[in-house]
Amino acid sequence: MSINSRVRFQNMDGSSSLDAAIEKNIEKLQRFYGHIISCDVSVEAPHHHQHKGFAYKVVIKLAVPGETLVVSHTHGDNPTHEDCYVAINDAFRSARRRLQDYARIQRHQVKRHDAAGQRLSAIAEPDVPDQEVDKTDNQ
Repeated sequence: MSINSRVRFQNMDGSSSLDAAIEKNIEKLQRFYGHIISCDVSVEAPHHHQHKGFAYKVVIKLAVPGETLVVSHTHGDNPTHEDCYVAINDAFRSARRRLQDYARIQRHQVKRHDAAGQRLSAIAEPDVPDQEVDKTDNQ
């Protein structure tokens, strides 16, 4: 099943190789979780007047049933993100982790906790001390 995808480049020119890298990552996400409705990817280069670092910002919006998952990936201190391909791959890795968490919740494989941090299943039954019942008939 093909999903709707949109790729935007800001403050930079896109290329066919960047488009291909993004589409490859979108296909990997689709194989991992087949219920993705749409995927919007925005790749932004910083303005050229910056003096420190030239890290790319990648934002991925995944529309899945009942929710939109948004991953915004910027690492200004990470020199590897000066390579657009590295920034894109790291953002899609984060999107996959977010999608894994969403899928676990959908499959009810996440342990739920109350505000105090206790497992809900452990506090579902009230604590009632065991009482011995006198079964002898005193008549």
